[in-house]
Amino acid sequence: MDENTKNPTAIKLITDLLAEMSQRAILAEAEVERLKADDSNWYHHWQRKDAEVKELSTKLSAEIAEHQATKEALRKAKEETGNE
Repeated sequence: MDENTKNPTAIKLITDLLAEMSQRAILAEAEVERLKADDSNWYHHWQRKDAEVKELSTKLSAEIAEHQATKEALRKAKEETGNE
């Protein structure tokens, strides 16, 4: 008998260990891919939010300018009618 047939538990142990190591490697690769996707999603989310903030800031500036113009027009109208 050769060495392999005398000790089948060693072969089974090595096979089981290789299977476990392969499973861990597959899980680690899947985790890396998930983290890459999360990182990309976060960056795109941040870009969208940044664009929204810029858009709202522009709209707010326009609203403030319109408010100031209305306020000035009311002040002038008040002065013209003599009601201060």
